Amino acid sequence: MKGLILSGGRGTRLRPITFTSAKQLVPVANKPILFYGIEALAASGIREIGIVVGDTRQEIRDAVGDGSRFGVSVTYIEQEAPLGLGPTPCSSRSRSSAPSRSACTWATT
Repeated sequence: MKGLILSGGRGTRLRPITFTSAKQLVPVANKPILFYGIEALAASGIREIGIVVGDTRQEIRDAVGDGSRFGVSVTYIEQEAPLGLGPTPCSSRSRSSAPSRSACTWATT
């Protein structure tokens, strides 16, 4: 099983905090919020994680790296524009080995 973390948003509602940092990297209890999601997936036995990234892609890549320090393998899925929650899993489908008959198949036809 693979995991998918949506990290493509700009964080405009968290301003002024997100003027200088990606919202996914805002610390909670001295740790970026994104790390909690990665650690939870790793603790569940998921070793392959796709992270959907947007405008802050490089900052997130620099913080997470290849995922080895979490014991997982991370793939970055670039989203050119914020599309919301609905289309995101479908846009990541091309990077996974999902069967051809999935929710994305019927949702996009």
